[in-house]
Amino acid sequence: NPFSPDLQVTRLHYSTKNIINSSCNVSVKILNFAMQPVRTLLNNAPRPSGAEYDEIWDGKDDRGNCVANGVYFYSITIQNKVPIWGKIIVVR
Repeated sequence: NPFSPDLQVTRLHYSTKNIINSSCNVSVKILNFAMQPVRTLLNNAPRPSGAEYDEIWDGKDDRGNCVANGVYFYSITIQNKVPIWGKIIVVR
């Protein structure tokens, strides 16, 4: 999943199909290799259950600065359950 923020964005895909409630809260965060927060894409945002979603990361931190080359991790938490983790490689 390498991407170059100068040329593209990356999509983080997730599903709320297994959620029983009609809606749920979703948090999506980007962390660096030291597991320090870099960007919060969603913070307990309401999403209808039973659907699939894509969140976009443009390779910038919370202050709008482009991140350095390297490995980053994302965390998707739905309804305060165990997070789903993944890895992103940024190459400029």
